[in-house]
Amino acid sequence: MNFLIEGDNLSALKLLEKTHKGKIDLIYIDPPYNRGVDDFKYDDNYITKSNGYIHSKWISFMEIRLKIAHKLLHNAGAIFISIDDNEQANLKLLCDCIFGEQNYAGMIPWRKRTAKTDVPFGISQDYEWILVYVKSEKFNAFTKRKNSRKYYETEDIPNRPWRIHDLTKQTTAEERPNSFFTIVNPKNGEKFPENVNRTWAITKETFEFYLEQNRIVFPGDYEFLKISKPQLRYFKDEDEAKALKKTGNIAGISATTTQLPDFVGMTKEGTKDLGPLFEKKTFPDMAGFSETNLKTMRLWYRFYAEAVNGQQVVDELRADDIFRLITTIPWGHNQRIIFKCKDVHEAVFYAQYTLENNWSRDVLEHQIESGLYERKGKAITNFKDKLPANASNLAIQTLKDPYSFDFLTMRDDYDEKELENALVNQITQFLLELGTGFSYVGRQVHLRVGEREFYIDLLFYHIKLHCYVVVELKTKRFEPEYVGKLNFYVTAVNKQLTGDGDNPAIGLLICKDKDNVVAEYSLEEVSQPIGIAGYELSNALSKEYQRSLPTIETLESEVAKMMNTK
Repeated sequence: MNFLIEGDNLSALKLLEKTHKGKIDLIYIDPPYNRGVDDFKYDDNYITKSNGYIHSKWISFMEIRLKIAHKLLHNAGAIFISIDDNEQANLKLLCDCIFGEQNYAGMIPWRKRTAKTDVPFGISQDYEWILVYVKSEKFNAFTKRKNSRKYYETEDIPNRPWRIHDLTKQTTAEERPNSFFTIVNPKNGEKFPENVNRTWAITKETFEFYLEQNRIVFPGDYEFLKISKPQLRYFKDEDEAKALKKTGNIAGISATTTQLPDFVGMTKEGTKDLGPLFEKKTFPDMAGFSETNLKTMRLWYRFYAEAVNGQQVVDELRADDIFRLITTIPWGHNQRIIFKCKDVHEAVFYAQYTLENNWSRDVLEHQIESGLYERKGKAITNFKDKLPANASNLAIQTLKDPYSFDFLTMRDDYDEKELENALVNQITQFLLELGTGFSYVGRQVHLRVGEREFYIDLLFYHIKLHCYVVVELKTKRFEPEYVGKLNFYVTAVNKQLTGDGDNPAIGLLICKDKDNVVAEYSLEEVSQPIGIAGYELSNALSKEYQRSLPTIETLESEVAKMMNTK
């Protein structure tokens, strides 16, 4: 019976534990190799090389899965685990604890590539490993083979065929001092001296025992044997009994070698074999099944697997909601999200905003690179105290900190008027940075209060909040007195501009920098709802660079000269 379980591997293992405990003969797993790159996640966070717990987290990830795998194995079963040098040692120790050190069957080397030159220390790690553990001594990998051993039948040992085997061993006298002795043939006194570089395979005491058992064959004992030193005698019935115990058959047996056969190729051969599967002719009536796209589909599935299949709640969205969300936005958007987001929470955030705001792929990529997820709702505000609960939450999420003005190019010592002019000139980009719902009303909006004239830097109307948003720009570090002026402007807008269907206006002070504690203190006794945020501007031109560039007047003059020359 064969069946496929779609879902997270831990969930699948737990399901199998209920139905197949102790019934699986063979398990093969190819776990994440934990190389410190973005194709392995633990607990919804990437484990990067900078993480001090990279190895312990990986071991914890593996431990729970291997413990279930151990329970699944039949008593005569085995597990094969692929791994590379990065975690091989840790995996070996972990498996020794779970499966038992005595059940370690071996490690199979697989050559994955030819030697590389761009490697540390000049040593190319060209092999991966397959660790093999068994459930118990009932497992065996012996194979039947044609018995090619030569047995002899002699009159001195009737009805019991026997064979001979070398009595020496490739060990030194220092390694096996108990096997370093001279053998003497008791029949004729011939001596067979010890060899310091190749000792006997048995000790002197064992030799004496085998001699009594008629298991030692000396040169000259049999004319048909051409031997120059003592040999050890094995009986055919003993060989057959050993084979019967190992394989259930009296035929000869061979152990399975860890050397893979020649037809097992390297990674490049596997890639070559897979190539034809991704050619268009393989799927003549379907598009989108390129090799790159199929690999991306696999990454996309694995990225969301734990949240969707594990019924994990992400930002109040259940598994079904997440699935509907990520299958609603275009595939190109999905690719950018999984390649650029650190975890599912961030990915769901951008997927929601893509759907709500109908972002193009370029806009989505810009928002991710600008760190919208980290900036959204981070401004210092007093909205919870000054606005109703339902309005305050929306208003908080409407603001960011810091705002990114990287779409501007400013001189090094620009002032507030220049910043305001630049933002208005790039109003489309500015509105995109402010976010959905902002509608531009005007700049230097005139207010007359009493006998005095006042001018608001920028005025917007927010469609979702149904209120005016008064924006003041400061190119210096935040000072508490800035709040008092903005509070006055918001009050004036409420009295002069806010209509019957409008909610009270809010203020937004955008400064070059701020101290969050000072900002929070400044808002405590303010009467109007105000938010305080910083801004970032990385495209300011230094004075030296400005001096190296021609002015607009110079460019116009040069163009005019060129036109006159023609």
